[in-house]
Amino acid sequence: MNPVFIGAKNFKNFNTLIYTGHIFEHHYKEQKVDVGATINASMMYVLPNSKNFIGLENNMDIDHDGFHYTLRPQIRLAIQHNLMMGLVTGVPITKHTGTNLDVMTRIIWEP
Repeated sequence: MNPVFIGAKNFKNFNTLIYTGHIFEHHYKEQKVDVGATINASMMYVLPNSKNFIGLENNMDIDHDGFHYTLRPQIRLAIQHNLMMGLVTGVPITKHTGTNLDVMTRIIWEP
């Protein structure tokens, strides 16, 4: 994805982010290019006096297969002052081939 717009704003304990743009998918074998678009918006609530948050990310894609929409609830927990762990789930709202419930964990280290 090549985003053409990225915006973020903090409202006290709420962090928001939106990025959107076009998607070009080149199929070399067929010598064709598919064009689509994506909109990703998220809102996170940061717990006071911590690095912990809970939030929801919305992933929306439009391509040659149609409209794809996935909700991604997520949390981040501070383990130490510079080490955090995140948990993200993906819940497909629209049903397309290859879209299933998914879960991802991540370890975040801030030097």
